[in-house]
Amino acid sequence: MTPSNWVNGLVMCLSVVGLVRTQEKCSISAPEFSRLDTTITAGEQVDSGTTFRVFCDTGFQLGSSSVAEVPCVTGQMPSSCRKVEVITYNTEYALGSEIVMTCKITALDTVSGVRWIKDGTDFREQGEFAAGQTSPFQSVLTFTAAAADAGTYNCEATLGSAAPFTTETALIDVSLTILAAEMTPAEETVYLQIGETLPLACTFKNLATYMLTITWLRDPSEVVSMYNTDVDDTVVSRPNLQASSDPAVSNTYSCKGVYNNIANNKEVVTSAARNVVVRGFTIQPTSLSLGVGDDAAFTCETVGESEPTVVWLLDSAPQASSLFSSDYTPATRATKSVLSLQSVTKQSSAVVCRMTYPGESGEINSQPATLSVYSIGFVTSPQDRAFDKGESYEMTCSLRTEPGIVPTVSWYKDGSALPGGRYSGDVNNEGTLYTNLLYFVSAATGDRGEYYCKAEFYIDSQTKTMDSDPVNVYVRSAPFFPNTQYQVSDDVADSRIFYCFYLGDADPGIGVESVSWWVNSVDVTTGLDNFALENSQFNKAGNWRSQMTMSNLSPSLAGAVECRYHCGFGAPVIGEGLLYVHRAVAMPTETLTASHTYTITCSTQTNEPATVTWKKDGNKILINDANFQIQPRTIDNYVQTNTLIVNNWSSSNDVTAISCGHTYETSGSKQASSTNLIYKGFTGAPRQNTYYSPSSKVLYCSFGFTYTLPAPTQAQWFKDGQDVAGNSRFEENITKQTGNWEISLRIVGDGQGGTIADSGSYTCKFTFSADETYEKSANIFFYTLTAGPTESEFYDSATLTLSCVLDSQNIAISGVQWRKGGNLLSEPVFTGELQGSTATLTISQVVPDNSGTYTCEFAVADATLTTTKSIEIRSIEMLVDEFITLKEGDSVTLSCSVQYYSTDHLINWYKDGTLVPTGVSSSRAPPTLTSKLKILNVQTDDLGEYRCGIGDSRSTASTTLSASEISVENDIILTGGTATLGCTVSKISSKPTRVYWTDADGTEHTATDTSDSYTVTNFDYNTVDQTQRTTLQIQEVGGGGEKTYTCYFEVDAHINKREAAITLLEIETAPSLTYKGSDASLQCRITNLPASSGARVSVLWTSASGQDATQQHGSGQLTVPGDGTVTSQLTLSAVESDVTMTCAFSLDGDEFPQTTQVTVYEVRAPETRLLERGSTLSIQLQVYPEMPDTSTAIRALSITDDSSVNSDGVTTGLSVSYTSVLGPMVITFSFSDTNSEPRSVTTKVYVAEVDAPKVGLSDGVAAATLTCSMTAVIPEEVEGGLSAFWEVGGEKTFTTPTVTGDVVSSQHVVEVTSNTVDGDIPCGFTFGDAVFPNTAKLDIVDIEFDKKVELEADTTQTLECEVSGSSVIEPVRAIWYKGNTQMLIQDLSGSGWPAAITTSLPDVSEADTYRCVIDFGVAEFSNSITVTIKEGEETPVEPEEPDNITPDDSDNTPDNKSSKELAIAIGISVPVIVLCGVLIAFFLCYMKKTRKNTSYNPKSLTPHATAYNHPASLVYHNEMSRSKDSLPPPHLKLSTDTKPGGGARAANYVTSPRYPEKTRGGDAVYNNPSFNYSDTTRTTSPRPLPPLSKPVSSRNSSSKRPAPLPPPPRKLSNESSLDSPTRLDSPTRPNRPPRPTVEVRPTRPERPAKPERPTYDEPVVTLSKDYNAANYSSNLRPKPPGRDKVMLDPLETTDA
Repeated sequence: MTPSNWVNGLVMCLSVVGLVRTQEKCSISAPEFSRLDTTITAGEQVDSGTTFRVFCDTGFQLGSSSVAEVPCVTGQMPSSCRKVEVITYNTEYALGSEIVMTCKITALDTVSGVRWIKDGTDFREQGEFAAGQTSPFQSVLTFTAAAADAGTYNCEATLGSAAPFTTETALIDVSLTILAAEMTPAEETVYLQIGETLPLACTFKNLATYMLTITWLRDPSEVVSMYNTDVDDTVVSRPNLQASSDPAVSNTYSCKGVYNNIANNKEVVTSAARNVVVRGFTIQPTSLSLGVGDDAAFTCETVGESEPTVVWLLDSAPQASSLFSSDYTPATRATKSVLSLQSVTKQSSAVVCRMTYPGESGEINSQPATLSVYSIGFVTSPQDRAFDKGESYEMTCSLRTEPGIVPTVSWYKDGSALPGGRYSGDVNNEGTLYTNLLYFVSAATGDRGEYYCKAEFYIDSQTKTMDSDPVNVYVRSAPFFPNTQYQVSDDVADSRIFYCFYLGDADPGIGVESVSWWVNSVDVTTGLDNFALENSQFNKAGNWRSQMTMSNLSPSLAGAVECRYHCGFGAPVIGEGLLYVHRAVAMPTETLTASHTYTITCSTQTNEPATVTWKKDGNKILINDANFQIQPRTIDNYVQTNTLIVNNWSSSNDVTAISCGHTYETSGSKQASSTNLIYKGFTGAPRQNTYYSPSSKVLYCSFGFTYTLPAPTQAQWFKDGQDVAGNSRFEENITKQTGNWEISLRIVGDGQGGTIADSGSYTCKFTFSADETYEKSANIFFYTLTAGPTESEFYDSATLTLSCVLDSQNIAISGVQWRKGGNLLSEPVFTGELQGSTATLTISQVVPDNSGTYTCEFAVADATLTTTKSIEIRSIEMLVDEFITLKEGDSVTLSCSVQYYSTDHLINWYKDGTLVPTGVSSSRAPPTLTSKLKILNVQTDDLGEYRCGIGDSRSTASTTLSASEISVENDIILTGGTATLGCTVSKISSKPTRVYWTDADGTEHTATDTSDSYTVTNFDYNTVDQTQRTTLQIQEVGGGGEKTYTCYFEVDAHINKREAAITLLEIETAPSLTYKGSDASLQCRITNLPASSGARVSVLWTSASGQDATQQHGSGQLTVPGDGTVTSQLTLSAVESDVTMTCAFSLDGDEFPQTTQVTVYEVRAPETRLLERGSTLSIQLQVYPEMPDTSTAIRALSITDDSSVNSDGVTTGLSVSYTSVLGPMVITFSFSDTNSEPRSVTTKVYVAEVDAPKVGLSDGVAAATLTCSMTAVIPEEVEGGLSAFWEVGGEKTFTTPTVTGDVVSSQHVVEVTSNTVDGDIPCGFTFGDAVFPNTAKLDIVDIEFDKKVELEADTTQTLECEVSGSSVIEPVRAIWYKGNTQMLIQDLSGSGWPAAITTSLPDVSEADTYRCVIDFGVAEFSNSITVTIKEGEETPVEPEEPDNITPDDSDNTPDNKSSKELAIAIGISVPVIVLCGVLIAFFLCYMKKTRKNTSYNPKSLTPHATAYNHPASLVYHNEMSRSKDSLPPPHLKLSTDTKPGGGARAANYVTSPRYPEKTRGGDAVYNNPSFNYSDTTRTTSPRPLPPLSKPVSSRNSSSKRPAPLPPPPRKLSNESSLDSPTRLDSPTRPNRPPRPTVEVRPTRPERPAKPERPTYDEPVVTLSKDYNAANYSSNLRPKPPGRDKVMLDPLETTDA
């Protein structure tokens, strides 16, 4: 213990016991967390109660302060410093997050409790405070953040039992921020229309210490795009989405914000969710324009949250639910509805689709659609028609429309639009009725089909179409003439034979009843000696031939030849031919002409048009030869006349030969004739009416002739019928030379020349004999023409009269005209008059401009007589100002001068029109006369207008003396514009009593006038300046030049006036017409510019686009010349299109613009033309753009051609035409353009000649190759534009032709079937608009033969082939082969073709394969016949098929069969049939035990109950598995070899490759060993199995043969197949057996039933199991008419 402690303790103790009485002491000390004042020492003893200062450490407090005055009390510690803190790791919390806050108290005192306070009041939550704590004491507050929890937090601690205290400084106060994402709008569900932007937005607090990341979520994890916007201290985020039909857009949306500070503390804020529902139309109803009676359909589609209620509104009226249907798709939330309206009527309606969804704003309406119903329809539709081939006809359809609707009406055939060429439609309309007339030119087989009209029109921005009812057109084939359709005869005694063939017709019920012949529409069948007829039916197919012989030919008999086959229906079918008869060309041997223009004609009697070539001395006369004009030919009553006009013909010593050559356009024959053109006539003579002034004149008359002609015997002159020989007033002179005489007559008159008395009729006469004279007469007139007056100089303002007098004898004056400087004079300035032979011209108020030379013109017969008079007008000039202002007492001198021509003239002065008698002085200084008028001491009466004059003449100018001054305002405008003039009078004593204006005519204009053209404005009188102003405005000032107006001011009974002038500018433009690519020159000229000293004008050219252009004279200002005219030119280089330019003249700040145009044109002619030889050619030059007058654009046009065979070209304006073009040519059009530049365009003309129709042959099996050709030299530029066409089945197809040398050809492969018949196939070629039609003939021949022949041992037989059916090509020969060994060649020419021809191979006794080859020259067909020898035991005999008996051939049944032969046949056949039946029954029983048989229908290959029994050896085989009912009908495939050991291999049935559309893979093969076929010559495509209905040949044979099996297919030897063969299916020809095919019942046209006619029963098939032949049999019993048939039924076994 320290001493002090001892002392203190002792003192204390003594004090207690009272033993020591001292002042209490206190030791100064600082409690923990504090410090003492620096002046106090810790532990110092001071008297108790002494106050000292204690300071709390940093962050601690004593009460409410950090420093306190503390008394020192013995035994007590000073009050303790303490620190209260609120601790949290963050001050920003997300809404709903957990907040943890700690209240920490550091003190020496004991803390008994803690209270939490927010914003001064107790917080809703209180923290935990554990008892028994020591310093530091803690209270932990934990709660979930709510929006209201944002604020300032502190805590209050209770120290023991003492009063509580709270934190009071910022260090211990904590402000919390609650972070939330505010979602707008407030509604939980948001409804949107498609296309709207999602209106969602999230607002976040923007904290500087945190990085905010925002994410938008959908359903609920899909992140969607967004965009953010900073607004003050917040961030607004929106999803970047638009409402659409995508189902995903309708969803639940929320936003999430993540706050992240540097310490990576994160707060995540999530907004409330919003449901977005998208509603809207994805398909709007579309407006419709329909015709009355049409059906309408409107469609709408929406998306929404569920299925809506659908209502359709028509003009706001709900429609019945039965009229529409709706479909809702949950996956897409789409609802689609269709409104269907039947047979709408004429009206206009608004259509709206309404969808109503449940909930708020659920009703949405579509955009209204318009239903417009128009009344358009066909009022006339075509009807079914039947026409003959070659007939021209028309069909009509009419369409009624509404006003304003213009349709296009077109024709369609079989669904395709009709092309041009053969078909031509002509549409015309009357109001709203549109009619299309369809013209058929020469109906062809291809015209058969279904036709209808299609209308196309434009309504409501939509193209509509409408079809008429269809019509069927049937075309019957016509007879034809073989090879060529014309015959030629040069001899009128000649005769010609015409053959006309009619190949039957495919239409049922057609039969030929009779044939008639017509020539030039006259029936020549009977009763005429010139004609002989013979008709015959040359085969059983309904084919006919008629022959007509025409004798003693003449042009009247020539022309159209027709054969008419009269059939069992309608009008006859007509075949046409042409007979041309022409005689030699007729021309005279010599042609004598006495004219300079002469016409030569040549003619021929013919009915065949001919092209004419004219020649002069052997050289072709061209169309551009100016000396000749070739006229178009004329044909009248079989006489063709051609005319040549000879121009500028003159005498010649040589004879000129003119030849006329004819080339007949169809036959190609040529004829020519010539004439010698001999001239004999006048070559010179006086003109009919000739006028001379008195003088010596010589008349000339000349006569020319060919030197071979005799000379004239006399030449004479006559006057008025009297011979002038011996008359002293005349001198004759005759000049003779070879081929020409000239006689002249000099008129000497009275010795000085002819006078008026010598006028008369003069005749020159040449005499060759008493009967041959030539004379020419002319009227000769002598005259004098004088002009007056004698003076030639005059003063201005006087009236002047000129005269003109004609002195003559018998000259009739028809009129008179006056001219000045070449310009015709007219009233009112000039007045002319004619009295007898005197003409006068009066000029009122002459002015110097009237000076010049005047011409008087008398119009007389064939001439104009003229004389002239020159005059000069002198001007009287005032030498002082026009206006002089004076005041009373002044003096003035007026001067006047004139260029005088007479010393007698004096100058007088006039005041206001009154002569001034005194004060005049004159002086002469030749040639000027001057006068002066002095006025002294001017008084008011002296004021006025002064002029000077001589005689009646007055000066045009005047001087006005006035006491006032008048200033004028002139104007310059363009003619036609508005001008404003002004006058201001000054120095006047009072306001004018009257103000007005006058024009040049003296008409007054005042301010009170009500005129549309003149407006006078008078301004107020200015009393200070003593001025008065007036203006005159004139509208649409015209006339050009300068116009003056006078303003008048009346002041104190005096008139003050001045003239104001309007200068009218004229701008003339010269538009340019320029050839494309040339330079263009434009010109603008402005006239009447004021030519005052220094006046300048500038010009600027601009294009329509505003760009400047450089004018020819350059830029800058120009000085106005004296005539006031400025011209500007502009040159544009290489102009390709029209240009508009503006030239603007600027004068004193005013601009005067004018536009002008460059028009670009081009001349075109077709580059190439291809046409048929002998056809007409017309070529027209075309100017683009079109212009009414082409004379400026095309100058000096000349047309030439380089052809030597086309000479009949006629030029008419811009076109050239040739009546008949025979060869290629180049036509050149040469001309000059507007710039006189030479230009030329050419047209190359090529000529084609369609070849005669070519024939394609087929034997009914092989395809036929058809050829269409024409002959032409085709260059490359033409070849590229050539197309070939084939018209098959009414459908036209186009191909590219083959060009080889000068032959253009196209080939087409026609697949031949059983239904194919002979016929003409339309074909041809096209180039541009030119069509070259042709035909190709399809000719199918019939070759009948037995394909299998069985011989008895040791017997022979003749093999036969019968050829028929072709009407075009005759077979040449037949070749027989045995195997490959040639056996026989037989010439078939002249064997009676076109009747059936039979070729035979006799004495055939050996078994082998024989071939019969028929050679047609252009094709050959090979046919195999298998011959076998009957061996071994007797086998069943094939039942014989009876001869087919038809109504047409019943008489042809062989009549040499005896009843004995029939008995033998029956006796043999019956046992054989019985034996076969027993064997078959045994066989069937056997087969029944071993296996089950299945048979199939031969068409469908399906089992049927009544099937035939099939042997097991006939095996069905299919290389690819398929269902049997899918197989096509089977066809026969023949065996081509033999099996080892003899006999034939099995024949196969296969599906035919000719029907690939029926084969699904592999061939269905039927192995049948019962047929023995061999063909070693070639392998071919299989031929369909025939129905075996072909009639048995009527040829003689030793025994009846069964119906033949089909031959192997044959192929034309000289034709090749194309890639795309075409099958021509048409009805079977009447008498030709059907082509092979497999069918149950082959169809054929029905024939009329005949009574008691044996017919055939259903076919019976007998099949063989081994290699023996199967038997075909047919039972004869009554049934409906029709041919029988035998069927080969394909079989199948179960173990195949």
